[in-house]
Amino acid sequence: MSKNSLRDAIQRALNVSSLAGVALFLGNIAVPAAAQDQNTNQGQANQGQQPQTLQTIVVTGSNIRRVDLETSNPVVTVDSKEIQQSGRPTLGSLLQELPAITGSPMSDRVNNGGGSGSSAANLRGLGTARTLVLVNGHRVINGDLNIIPAELVERVEVLNDGASATYGSDAIGGVVNFILRSNYQGAQFSADYGVSDHDDGVRKGASFIFGQTSDKGSIIAGVDYNKQEGISSANRDFSKDALYHYYGYVLPTGSSRNPFGRAILSSTVNVFDPSDPTGPGIPTEFDANNPDDCSSATRKGPTSPPGTGQSLTDYRCYNGLTDAYNFQLLNFDEVPQERVNAFFNGTYQLSDNVQAYLSVFHNHTTSESAIAPLPFDADSDGVTISRYSMYNPFGVDFGPPQNNPTYLAASPTGTPSVAQPDFNYLTRWTGEGQRKGEFSQTTEDAIIGLKGSFGQSSWQWDANFNYGWFSRQIHTVGDLVYNQQFRDALGPSAMIDGVPTCLTAPLSAGGVPVPNCTPLNIFDQDSPQSLAIEDKFLATLFSNLHTQQRIFNVSANGNLFTLPAGDAQLAVGADYRKLYLNNQVDFLSLIDTNPNDASFGKCSVPQSACGSPTRGGYNVKEAYGELFIPILKDLPFAKALNVTVGGRYSKYSLAGSTSNYKLAVEWRPIDDLLARK
Repeated sequence: MSKNSLRDAIQRALNVSSLAGVALFLGNIAVPAAAQDQNTNQGQANQGQQPQTLQTIVVTGSNIRRVDLETSNPVVTVDSKEIQQSGRPTLGSLLQELPAITGSPMSDRVNNGGGSGSSAANLRGLGTARTLVLVNGHRVINGDLNIIPAELVERVEVLNDGASATYGSDAIGGVVNFILRSNYQGAQFSADYGVSDHDDGVRKGASFIFGQTSDKGSIIAGVDYNKQEGISSANRDFSKDALYHYYGYVLPTGSSRNPFGRAILSSTVNVFDPSDPTGPGIPTEFDANNPDDCSSATRKGPTSPPGTGQSLTDYRCYNGLTDAYNFQLLNFDEVPQERVNAFFNGTYQLSDNVQAYLSVFHNHTTSESAIAPLPFDADSDGVTISRYSMYNPFGVDFGPPQNNPTYLAASPTGTPSVAQPDFNYLTRWTGEGQRKGEFSQTTEDAIIGLKGSFGQSSWQWDANFNYGWFSRQIHTVGDLVYNQQFRDALGPSAMIDGVPTCLTAPLSAGGVPVPNCTPLNIFDQDSPQSLAIEDKFLATLFSNLHTQQRIFNVSANGNLFTLPAGDAQLAVGADYRKLYLNNQVDFLSLIDTNPNDASFGKCSVPQSACGSPTRGGYNVKEAYGELFIPILKDLPFAKALNVTVGGRYSKYSLAGSTSNYKLAVEWRPIDDLLARK
């Protein structure tokens, strides 16, 4: 493909020699004039056979160029044919079927806690932050497996072993390396369509690539598009119920935060027993079904019409199996998403010994998530439901500070010596609908570099710059703001002149009306009257994440000296990485970071939606080396015995320095057997 000294020599020979002379000339120069990344089988040449040219490559997990595809590194390879036959729309959905990817990796199908349309690799269950994702041996910005179009990939190499001495600490779990196609000539268009046997989850996709190759270089570019419609968990028998495993049994159950409420009256005593001095004196009729263990109550369910929940006769004992809320019905099994990829990969031969290369990727993904309506927990959400609320039938305060062990209730003698039981109230805001999230994220990554050889020697060098940029915007609905107005609506209240009125304190204690406040009946949260008040506290939240990555890398590798078993090879290099992050959250989600405030560690929305803005960066300076030493070759019980030693020094601007080393041994007693350590 490239313009090199071998081709020039042939051209000169054609100008001055006869055909016979040219044939003789070619036979003489075939071995010494081989290209720099090729080795020639000397034995065949000496026997007068046609020389066999072997391509040397860098196998994932090592910086040494080798002829052998199987080395001391346990690499699993997925080639382009397997990718095409899988029918998977993204590489992430395919690679996550590999047994080595385990634990809880982010997937483009993850809905609760995900929904972004991204896929990540979690090799050996050590976490996605410890699994390194590479493209042609270079890092990519956010480790999303879906930003690489499947049509551009020649093969994927998955290293199932730690490689921190080769790549750094982010490769402790392993490495996923995408090797891109090169020397492509022509154009290709493809389209796919799929639908499930339930007549949902329609998938559409199309891609177009073209390439051109000449003696000066090659280019390949194209676009890729796919769209996946969502599939509701309610439409599949295997996912429509929330299932829990108890000692070998699978039980359909769900969340204790049900829309009819759950009043946890005591975790230590049977408060339904009015003879218990620590209980609130609830009539014994409530423990008729379970007199020995009935520490929480719930409304009598759908048979209770709107407006109920204000009398103890509306309640019964809570049953964890029959009263739990099935949150699965509103989840997605398949997250709706739409993805556009554009890519370019090219090389250009600047001279006989220098080649320029450029790889550019663009990805834009939009997706949605949908989960059950917002649960409420008075304790963890930091909201107190006053015993003096006109709607509270239990006569106790629910929520903090009762969950604080240092909070003491007054004993009958007035001495604060008796610990108050933990009274908590749980419910779910089903009247406000489910929570939904809309994601929009863009990834840009560009790798530009020069590589070449030192004259006619075996030594090769590479210098490159990698710039990555990632942005994600999230828009969520379905949360409520637990601000002071909300807390006032659950505080003391009474009917004054026929109007429900919020009070600063009980009337008996001189409480006065709270301006612009209407009491909220949380015990009947899905009634029309309650919904009209709750709508005022609905929250629409936004967040924005932006990251950047800049990497400079220089490396070299080649033969160091010759041993009886072959050439000892050395690879050396240095990295400089600079990373930056800026994460902005909605002002309603801001966590109070002032330890002197009573609301320290909390925010205006439920804790699941709280966050803090983060901005900053750090840099990493690294140097590494790797030495390959052939010990034995072509001996009885030692067709090959090789040793590889390597090390990497890393200095982090925020966390000091560290060094990692490796020692790898590969022993091939016979051609068909390889032992490695």
